[in-house]
Amino acid sequence: MKKVKISQLELTIRIFLTKIKNIFFVKKGRWIMGRVACLGQDVYKLTGISIPLVNYQKARVDYINEISNKPDLKSKTIQVYKFIKRKDIRNLILQQEIFNFFQKPPIALYMDSYSELTDQRFVEKNKKWAFNANFSDISHNKGFKEKFKSLGLLEGSDLLESYNSFFKTFRRNYGSVPIIFIHFPVKLDGRDKFKLRYIEIKNAIDVLKNEFQPFYSLEVDEDIVDWPEENSFENEKFPYHYNQNTYKFLSDKVRKIRPFNHGNC
Repeated sequence: MKKVKISQLELTIRIFLTKIKNIFFVKKGRWIMGRVACLGQDVYKLTGISIPLVNYQKARVDYINEISNKPDLKSKTIQVYKFIKRKDIRNLILQQEIFNFFQKPPIALYMDSYSELTDQRFVEKNKKWAFNANFSDISHNKGFKEKFKSLGLLEGSDLLESYNSFFKTFRRNYGSVPIIFIHFPVKLDGRDKFKLRYIEIKNAIDVLKNEFQPFYSLEVDEDIVDWPEENSFENEKFPYHYNQNTYKFLSDKVRKIRPFNHGNC
């Protein structure tokens, strides 16, 4: 497997350009704050909504809570890159470093449950800054273990308070902007711990959603969920890619939510 190599200058340029792009989307007009993985992104594309989505895919809510109070604990991307196995994960670490609550409110917060469901938290042992990733995204070699400590998944007992703190911060910054929360189906995952986490996340959201209205909690009936029609080896192994009916069901739901069902989106 090839090592990921990038210079400090290349990374600095990439961070700068990503920041500029996000600022451009925000200042240009209406924008949506995203915290979505593949399901949320694919559903968004299906809706046909053209409003820019400024996305922070792996910014777990407890991570956002912490860096909102202590920005120096944000991810240091250059120190993580060499331990990343897959190219497509690079920008997801960078997104965590540049996370920001812009002054201009988005028209919606659009998020799914994947980060709290599967992302683990890794903390730098000396400076205590952190980043989030799936365990399999990282090369857990000697160098990584010397530099970072794994804190694992967000504890089920901490989900309620972590979501509560995050939604309070969001409301404090942006007022009564609609919150759309998509639950990742776990029907295809045979591991009991993730089926339990689905229930824990759903229970936490059910407790909080009335307090943070307008709040739309979207889940898919298991009768709809199935494996992708494209029968690739990757799809057979990965339980969080779904059949087209799953994406269509959710995109139909999202399109009906204000403000997407009003005005030119």
